[in-house]
Amino acid sequence: MNKPRNRNWPPRLVAEVALAAACAALAVLTAFVPDWIELTLGLSPDDGGGEFEWGLVLAFAAAAVTTAWWARRDWRRWVRATAAA
Repeated sequence: MNKPRNRNWPPRLVAEVALAAACAALAVLTAFVPDWIELTLGLSPDDGGGEFEWGLVLAFAAAAVTTAWWARRDWRRWVRATAAA
């Protein structure tokens, strides 16, 4: 694949990469420190059972994969568009 000539990423691509990274970080944080929700918000949605936290891990991981896929798709489009120009 050709390298893009333009080094300025589109704002949408930057947002997708940032969102994917944030969701992945939250998934890892929630998997390893599941009590962060109780500690920061003072809430216990499942009364300490842990089901809510594992649901969040899955939701954050799914969001990270989805937004990373969107970023990959937009990256490929951008590379094709800038390489052809």
